[in-house]
Amino acid sequence: MHQAKFLWHDVHMINMLKYIICIQATLLATQVFAKVPEVRTEVREENGKKINYMFIDGIKVHETDPAKVTFPPVVEPKPYDAQASNPPEGAIVLFDGSESSMSNWSAMNGSPTKWKFENGALVAVSRAGNIRTKQEFGSCRLYLEFATPVTSKGTGQASGNSGVFLMGNYEVQVLNSFGANANSTYPDGQCGALYGRAIPLVNASRAPGEWQTFDITFIRPLFDEQGKVTRRAKFRVLHNGHLIHDDVELTGGTGWAGPHAVTPYGKHGDKGPIRLQDHGNPVKYRNIWVVDTEKKKESSSTAKVLKALFFTGGCCHDYGQQKNIIIEGIHARAPTQWQVFHEMDEKKSKAFLQKEGWADPFDYVVYDHCYAHEKDVAFIESVTAVHEAGMPALALHCAMHSYHWKVPAKEGEVKAWPKMLGASSKGHGPKKSITVNIVKENANHPVIKDLPDGWRTPEGELYNVQEVYPGTTVLAYGDNGNTTKPLEPQACIWVNQHGKGRIFSTTIGHHNSTVSTKEYLDLLGNAVKWVTGQ
Repeated sequence: MHQAKFLWHDVHMINMLKYIICIQATLLATQVFAKVPEVRTEVREENGKKINYMFIDGIKVHETDPAKVTFPPVVEPKPYDAQASNPPEGAIVLFDGSESSMSNWSAMNGSPTKWKFENGALVAVSRAGNIRTKQEFGSCRLYLEFATPVTSKGTGQASGNSGVFLMGNYEVQVLNSFGANANSTYPDGQCGALYGRAIPLVNASRAPGEWQTFDITFIRPLFDEQGKVTRRAKFRVLHNGHLIHDDVELTGGTGWAGPHAVTPYGKHGDKGPIRLQDHGNPVKYRNIWVVDTEKKKESSSTAKVLKALFFTGGCCHDYGQQKNIIIEGIHARAPTQWQVFHEMDEKKSKAFLQKEGWADPFDYVVYDHCYAHEKDVAFIESVTAVHEAGMPALALHCAMHSYHWKVPAKEGEVKAWPKMLGASSKGHGPKKSITVNIVKENANHPVIKDLPDGWRTPEGELYNVQEVYPGTTVLAYGDNGNTTKPLEPQACIWVNQHGKGRIFSTTIGHHNSTVSTKEYLDLLGNAVKWVTGQ
C-alpha cells in the first residue's frame, strides 16, 4: 500500500501561497485516504463475452504468474496458545464446542442451520449453504479456530475452501494452503487473504486436519447519506500467531465479481452478521468468540452525555476521514453528542467563530484544523477568551500551527493562541514514526494513564516546539531519532490551565494510521475526561 503524501509548505514563503490554496481546493473536492493503492478496471471481450478485469497497484486481481505477483513466504506456525484462545472479559461466545451453542447460528434465511455438530466442532456440509450469527456486529475483534479436511480433493480453490465474513461482507479466506498447495492458487485467494484485495504477509498454514487460528481485529467502514465511503474497512489479522495483515484498509468489497475482479463497496448498516462459508468442503470450526468494540459501556441514569464541537478543516490533512475516526473513538470512551464544523475555507471558519455565543451549547471543543494564515489579533483573542472564561478544549496536531504564525510578535508578550495552548510550535520534521516517551514525574497524570511508555506511532511528523510556557505540564516527549531534524526530543503531549479553562494539546496526529490506533484514541478519551473534570 502507498501512503498518500502531502508536502508541508513553509507558510512564510509568499510565493507558495497559491500552491497551498490549490491544495485546499483539491482536498475539498476529493476525500484523501491513507495507504491507498491504485485501483483501475477495464472490460475485455473474450470469446464473445465481456469480462471485467480489476488491477490493484498494477497487478491483476487473482494473478497467478509468479513473475508478476509475489507469493507470501512460508513460515512455521507459532505454537498453539491456549491462554490466548480463552474469551476475554466481555466477549460474546458464539461457539464453545457444545451442541447447544449451535443455536447462536442459523442459515442465511434465518432457518435452522444444516451444518453438523461433530466431536465438539461446527462442520460445513456441502450444499447446506452459508451460516450466519443471529447477533450482528460492527467493529469487533473475532477469534476462531478452523481445520481444513484431511481428505481434501483437488488443489487451489478446490481444497479446503471456506471463508469468514465480517458484517456478512468482508472475507478472510479459509483454504488449504499447506505444503504443495502453498502456491497452487492466486495469492490474493490463499488462506488468510482478504479475498481479491490483499495478500497475506506470510503463509503460516498448518497441515489439513490440524487446528488453526485466526485472530481478527476489524474496523467497519462508514458511509455518508449518498453511499460514499468516508472510512474504509480495516483489518489486522493474526494467522497461527503470525501477523498477516497489519491494519490493511480495503479499497472495496471482497465478493467474487468474475475471474479477475471483486465487488466494490456497497452501502450497508452499522452492523451485520458474522458469516461462515459453505464452499463444498467439510471445513471444521470451533472456539469462536467476538468482542464488540463498539458496545457502549453502560452508564448510570444520572451520567451526563457531553456536548462538543469538533472544529476542523484547512489544508494538508485528511480531515474528512479523521473527523469520523476521532469523534467515534472519543464517543466510545466519553459519550458525546457532536456538532461538526468542517470547512476548508479559512474565512468561513472565521465567520463561524465570530458568531455571538458560538460556544454556549457545548461542554468542550476539539480543534483539529490547519489555519496558519490568520493574523486578525482581535479575532484570535476573542476565541481564546472563550476558553479563558472556562470552556475546556482539545487542540490536535496542526492546531498548534494555527492562529499565530502570521501574527506580529511584540517584545515581552506571548501571542494569544500559543498562550492558551501553553506552548509555541513552528515547523516539523520529516514523515517518520515517533517514539513517545512519558515524562516520569508526570506518569500518573490521568490523561496518559493508558498510554504505553515508548509507544511508537505507525507514522508521524514530529513538530518543533520552540517554547513551553510557565504553568504548562509536559506529559510526553516525541523522538524521531538523532539522524533527522528535529534532532532533540520535542514536547508532544501537554496540558495547560488557561484562566478557568483546561486545555489539552498534542502535536501527534498527522496520519490516519496513527489517529485510528487504540493508543491515540485512549489518549483523547482520557483528555476529554480531564478537561471536563470527569
